[in-house]
Amino acid sequence: MTKKKIRSKKSQIFFDCGIKYIAEKAKIILDLGSGDLSQKEMAAYKHLFKNHIYIGMDLNKKCLTTIFGDAHNIPFKERSIDAVICKALLEHLPEPHKAIKEIIRILKDGGILFLYVPFLSVYHKSDFFRFTKDGISYLLRDFSTVKAVSTGNYLIVIIDLILRGVNQKSSVLSRILTKIFDNITLFDEKLPDTQASGYNVIAIK
Repeated sequence: MTKKKIRSKKSQIFFDCGIKYIAEKAKIILDLGSGDLSQKEMAAYKHLFKNHIYIGMDLNKKCLTTIFGDAHNIPFKERSIDAVICKALLEHLPEPHKAIKEIIRILKDGGILFLYVPFLSVYHKSDFFRFTKDGISYLLRDFSTVKAVSTGNYLIVIIDLILRGVNQKSSVLSRILTKIFDNITLFDEKLPDTQASGYNVIAIK
């Protein structure tokens, strides 16, 4: 059974506000690396996009998505998309800088990118990169505005690693510990955000 990840309250609020901001400001949205549509925490926001053009795109043809394609070569015209959601994808790309150039190309002026990338996170399948806060700033240097919020600092990183190990032995114990550890996220938010499990990012073209 997959365990619930502990994330900082600040990053949860940032994620919620970011997705709602896209729903308010954008009409044509591309969910890049969508997997099955409405997964990756997006199921709770599905109702916000019922009157939008919401396009999912993934390279994996087993996914239940809108179109199939490669993020290194996105099949849309220049300045044709209002917003791009790109969660937990860039680390799986051999050339993430090319995907960012493609995102910039297809976004309209003033378009929005919502991004999640991992930093101090465990390896998972087809895993190429991790991203520091400085790396994010450089990768998104051609955007006019970039705001990155840590999903958890080194206290949460350590707890996540402990829970991952416990979960392999006992999912019940892992769930109990998750509820206990969830209460200490406010202490974690006081720590430096340069040693983070990952970052939620909003960037404006």
